[in-house]
Amino acid sequence: MRKQTFLRFSVVVILFLSLSACQGSTPRGTMPIPTSQPTFTVTPMPKPTATLGPWPTRRPIATSTPIPLFPLEYEHVPVTPLSPEAVARRARDLACEPPCWFGLEPGVSTLQDLRDLWESWSKIRWGWNEQKEAITGHFINPAFYMAFEANRQGRLVFMRIEPFGLPEYSPSVYFRDLGQPPWTALSAVWSYPSEGEQWAPKDSFISVSLYLGYPEKFVAADLYIGDTPDLGLELPPRLQACIPHPRPYITFFAFPKENFTAAWIWQYQDEADPPARFLTSREEIWQQILEEKDPFCITLEFEE
Repeated sequence: MRKQTFLRFSVVVILFLSLSACQGSTPRGTMPIPTSQPTFTVTPMPKPTATLGPWPTRRPIATSTPIPLFPLEYEHVPVTPLSPEAVARRARDLACEPPCWFGLEPGVSTLQDLRDLWESWSKIRWGWNEQKEAITGHFINPAFYMAFEANRQGRLVFMRIEPFGLPEYSPSVYFRDLGQPPWTALSAVWSYPSEGEQWAPKDSFISVSLYLGYPEKFVAADLYIGDTPDLGLELPPRLQACIPHPRPYITFFAFPKENFTAAWIWQYQDEADPPARFLTSREEIWQQILEEKDPFCITLEFEE
């Protein structure tokens, strides 16, 4: 009895030990778990080189045309008659230093300023100029005439002034205040009027103007000397041009300070046809202006 019991106990122990051994062994078909972690070496990947290809075409930004602040067409006539003395007095009250005239300065003043200052005193007219893409116009009264250009926003960009009713703007007075101009230019244009297809030399003439430039003042002046008739087709080698009566007719030009260039005036020197040059010296011309010499004359020589 005891012997059988011992044998049974031995068999149970052997079975238990066998099961424990099976659980501790690695199952077939699986890798053993390593006791230490392997060391990995990281190899850096080469960075891709960027190739600059053609950039995409930039699309234009849509911009709207600026809406004008003023009507593109305008005309005004004063209701009451204009007194020359009253207009001249107002012009003197609004006198200002060039390139400002009568309260207006290109690059600064607007069409509204023009209306505020001169609508009750002047005939005013302007319109849209397709060729210049600007507003062009003029206003006139018994004291002076002024032509002007303005952009779509109504800011003045150019002024042309002819003070025919203000003696204080005569060349002898006004230029004395400005001083002798740094440079002068000559415009001499020969004209042969035609009758149909036939030239009419008996009516030919040469028109001469003297331009005085003051770049530091941003202004220029045109001293009109006049038309000198020619007696035939042959051009004389020399010509004396004189200012006709009454006294010299003068025009002032004013430009915005940021846009003024002397080249605008010098181009007139290239308009002589045929080319002409002064024989009267600049000093003699200046002295004639100051002395109001009558008649005011300059001598030209034509180049072959």
